[in-house]
Amino acid sequence: MTILKLKQPLQLFLLLIYISFGTLYAQNGTLDLAFGNNGLVTTTTGEDQEVFYSIIEVDNNKVIAAGGANYIATLIRYNQDGSIDTSFGTNGILEIDFGGTREEIEDMIRQPDGKILITAESKNTNDDYDFIVARLNEDGSYDTSFGNNGISVISYGSSTDERPNAITLAPDGKIIVAGNTEGGLIWQTAIARLNADGSLDTSFSNDGKQNLSITNRSDYLNGVEVTFDGKIIAAGGGVFNSGSNQGRMAIVRYLDNGELDPSFGVNGTVTLNVLDASCIGESLISLPDGKSLIAGYANGIGIQRSFAIIRLDINGDLDPTFGTNGSVVTVVPSVLAQIFKIKLDENNSIFAVGESAISGQAVDFTIAKYSYDGQIDTNFGTNGIATTDFFGVHDRAWDFIIHDNQLTVAGFTMQASPDEDFALARYDLDDNLSISEHSLKGNFEISPTVTNSIITIKSLTNSKNATISVIDITGKVVYNETIEINQTPKSIHLERFDSGLYIVKINTDSQVETHKIILK
Repeated sequence: MTILKLKQPLQLFLLLIYISFGTLYAQNGTLDLAFGNNGLVTTTTGEDQEVFYSIIEVDNNKVIAAGGANYIATLIRYNQDGSIDTSFGTNGILEIDFGGTREEIEDMIRQPDGKILITAESKNTNDDYDFIVARLNEDGSYDTSFGNNGISVISYGSSTDERPNAITLAPDGKIIVAGNTEGGLIWQTAIARLNADGSLDTSFSNDGKQNLSITNRSDYLNGVEVTFDGKIIAAGGGVFNSGSNQGRMAIVRYLDNGELDPSFGVNGTVTLNVLDASCIGESLISLPDGKSLIAGYANGIGIQRSFAIIRLDINGDLDPTFGTNGSVVTVVPSVLAQIFKIKLDENNSIFAVGESAISGQAVDFTIAKYSYDGQIDTNFGTNGIATTDFFGVHDRAWDFIIHDNQLTVAGFTMQASPDEDFALARYDLDDNLSISEHSLKGNFEISPTVTNSIITIKSLTNSKNATISVIDITGKVVYNETIEINQTPKSIHLERFDSGLYIVKINTDSQVETHKIILK
């Protein structure tokens, strides 16, 4: 973890320089100390295996993270400061039963109307796994207008396993889920499309389902999106032969009616190797111009498993304007590195999250940032990469959201094998911290944000009881008081504290706000 920390007497000198320019510069990609415990949150329900696979933002700057706790489908809602929102589920935790056993939520999205779509795997009474698609209301209850009392079950056969990995929503409200299904002795890619009410869309491949064998051995899809012209594109992996170096990235594109798109790759499919050994696609973004970003891992002769991203043009060929001839391989200083999710921010920067580990050392949350053309952003983290270790054993980041110039990552952390706990981390994406005269954010105003003694806080709305906490750059709470905040400024005396950067956290019954200040 990298922390901005200035030492005396250099500290005052630098502060004077920063103040003269009106801006305090901080390293992009450091942990947000106002979130949880120094930027980190861990949660356990008492089970051994607890993993978040997906995270979304909901109203009031809250987030919901979802996954499984010993194969019990679980969602947890958190407040903006990382505390559990106890108004959701049972004390903030919602466990869902889809009617089977060994159930986990694999992916989750929020509809424009606020309802939540999830896809999960569930083991049925025949001892086989099915695709599950469920829709929840904002409070976590089932939307009974969807499927069968909120749940749709998708099976490709009476004695086959289906494992979903990704879900997306088309502009017309139809729902696409992708993963893999058994096809005899092999695994095949699987895509299903549902109508908005949860019924299978029979205009897609006649029965709403499509499966495909690309390599005749083992194929699967990990990401799916709808293209700008209404086609369905999905990415994952294929295994051509036995052995550890036979994996390939596999991408498939379908027309709206479920037929393979002949204008893409070879008869609708693309398989490729990034290096000269093995590679897999884990995450996909369909771009507005018809190009596609696919991320996962690649290794080669003399190159350990590394972060890998490719960009395909609209025809399925590598786009030479991205990275080196269409691909980017980031050799994280480790023997194991893999991307599990990529997303773009509003500036079209590419963020990738996953894991990395050096031989004999812990596996850590790992985040990388790239420009739109595939160049690593060296202003982020350390030379473009930020890593976070929770307990020194094994941490994996599966998904993330970008909001309010922050990046919140969800996954798991292992304190001691086999005990895995739900884990979140939040990172600050600001290249600088504003130190204008007033700090405006939400319902409270702080003035001034650069001071040597006193700040004032006032409410911009109604009078509220609030807990005011001031947190230094090590995460230590140096001031804490519960007071009534109204439109009359309330003074907080800070002259006894050292110069430097501090976080002011304002916590009411309904919200949490954080502001940055400088003591000089």
